Amino acid sequence: MNLPVPSQEDWQQAAAEQLRRRINTPNDMVAFFDSAFRIREQSPASPVLMYALGSLFKIADPGLEAGRVAQSGISQALLAEPGAAQKAFALLTYWSLNGFAVDRRLLVSTINQMIHCHAALGVSSDVAWALAFAIEQGMELDAKAAKVLAGCEDDCVLILALDAYVRGLIPKGCSLKQVDAFLASATLEGEHWLAAYESVRQGFRAVCATMVGSNPLFADMLARKITFYRQKLPVYASVIHQGGAPEWVVARWLDVVTGRVQPSDAEAKAQEKIVVLAMLREAVPSAVKAEETPQQAVATLLDTAQQSRSEVATELTDYEPYGS
Repeated sequence: MNLPVPSQEDWQQAAAEQLRRRINTPNDMVAFFDSAFRIREQSPASPVLMYALGSLFKIADPGLEAGRVAQSGISQALLAEPGAAQKAFALLTYWSLNGFAVDRRLLVSTINQMIHCHAALGVSSDVAWALAFAIEQGMELDAKAAKVLAGCEDDCVLILALDAYVRGLIPKGCSLKQVDAFLASATLEGEHWLAAYESVRQGFRAVCATMVGSNPLFADMLARKITFYRQKLPVYASVIHQGGAPEWVVARWLDVVTGRVQPSDAEAKAQEKIVVLAMLREAVPSAVKAEETPQQAVATLLDTAQQSRSEVATELTDYEPYGS
C-alpha cells in the first residue's frame, strides 16, 4: 500500500512558516535572511534562498535601511546558492522600477565575484543572468571578469559578454584573441552554431562572417535579419519572465489588468506602489489578446519592444527551410 506523500518538502514547510512574517524594519529583514540561511544550512541541496527571494516580491520597495540589509542578503545568496541568480536579479529590477535605488557598487562587486568563480563552478546560467542585469543597468565589469568571460565556451554567456564589450561595459584593453579562436573553431553544424551565427548577426565579431555567408541556410537567415538574441525588451521583462517573479504573482497582475478579477480595496491600494503593474496596464490592451493565458500573455509582452508581432515570426513569414 502506498502511503500519502507530503505536498511539500520539510525545508519548504519550515521556510513558509519562517518567511511569511511581515517585514517592516531593517531588523525584520535581518531576521528574514538569518532564517533563510539557517534553513539552507539544514538543506544545502535545496533551492532555499531562491524560494526566500521569491517571497520578497510581496514588498514593492523595501526602503533605504531595510533595502540596504536586503541587498547584502541578496549578494550573499547569489554567491552561496547556484540557481538563485535569475530570481535575485528579477527582484532587484522589480524594486528598482518601483523607485528603490540599488547599491550599484555592491552589485558590480558581486557580479564580478560570480564571474570570477565561474571557471571553478561552471554555473553558466547564473553568469548569464548576471551579465543580462549588468547590461540592463549599464554596470561596468572589471578586467579579471573580462578574462574569465573570454575563456567561456557557453554560447549564451559569450554572446552576452560580447554585447557588454560592444556597449563599453568590459574594459576595451581586454584581448579578444581567445574569443576569436573559439569562434574560429566553431561550425554551423556543431554545438556552438549559435555563438558563430549571432556573433555575425549582431555585428559583434567578423571571424565567422565568411562561414555564415557561404552557408545557404544561415546566409538566408542573416539576409532576413533573423535573430535568436533579443536586444530589445521591455524594462520589466526579467520580472514577468518565467523564473522571475513567482508565476502566481504575474498571473494575478495580468488578471487584474485584463479585468478578469477585481482586487479588494486593500490590494488595489498596495498595487498603487507597483510601477510594473502600471506598465502592464499600458502595454496589455494593445498587445495581449483576451483569450491568451498568462503564459501566452508573457510571451507576447516580451516581444512588444521588438515589434507588434514577434520579430522571429515576422522574419519567418513565407520562409521555407533550405532543402525542404
